[in-house]
Amino acid sequence: MPQRLSRHNRTRAPGDGLDLQHVQKAPPCSTAFPRRWPPWPARCAALRRSSSVPDPVVFGVIADPEALASAHQLLNERYAWRGYGSSHAIPIGPNHTTFAARLDGDVVGVITLTLDSDEGLSVERTFSAEVESVRRARGARVCELTKLAFRGGSKPRLAALFDAVFAYGAPRFDATDVLIEVNPRHVGVYAATLGFERLGPIRLNAAVGAPSQLMRLTVDGVRQRLAEPQARRRSLYAHFAAAHACA
Repeated sequence: MPQRLSRHNRTRAPGDGLDLQHVQKAPPCSTAFPRRWPPWPARCAALRRSSSVPDPVVFGVIADPEALASAHQLLNERYAWRGYGSSHAIPIGPNHTTFAARLDGDVVGVITLTLDSDEGLSVERTFSAEVESVRRARGARVCELTKLAFRGGSKPRLAALFDAVFAYGAPRFDATDVLIEVNPRHVGVYAATLGFERLGPIRLNAAVGAPSQLMRLTVDGVRQRLAEPQARRRSLYAHFAAAHACA
């Protein structure tokens, strides 16, 4: 049976993918990273030391009201620019972890990781049957990525944000599958840069008034790509702080 956590209050709001086609090109990160994922925040410090991301850019979990307010502002600024509205809220609660990239104290990147619970996932509002099919897999522990926004992101910085999510979320939640909703025009980029696969047909996301495609990525798939140089080539995994072989 699928494993799901107990019921918690949550703010439901569907997410949207970042346009990965328009991030700036930059050299790959160093691969001098430990083979195993160290605990947070030890990994965060190692990430800054081994990455080509400039030292002023700090990646971590949002844990204070000021950073959360800054993340809200960034999220709604970027969503409004895409025509998705400007009243989106970042969910708060035991099943939600929001990561931020900060530059000179300002939040310039944000993404929220949510673990499945009895309250369900935001992506279910549009893709309920598809989400349930993933849950039914033996031993499944499903997460979703929502509230993704970045201002002036380079590939190493964007990769470092995803790296933080996988390094923190995979061992902490023992996750098996990661789901994300993206605009259909970004499907090919998410497939090429991170290995996400389509799940279900394109549907209208009523919350943002735009078409949406559900995509799925397995945590085992992430580990395999990080361990294989050929699979990392031309992907965001090439910029991960280690292209760490996950043991």
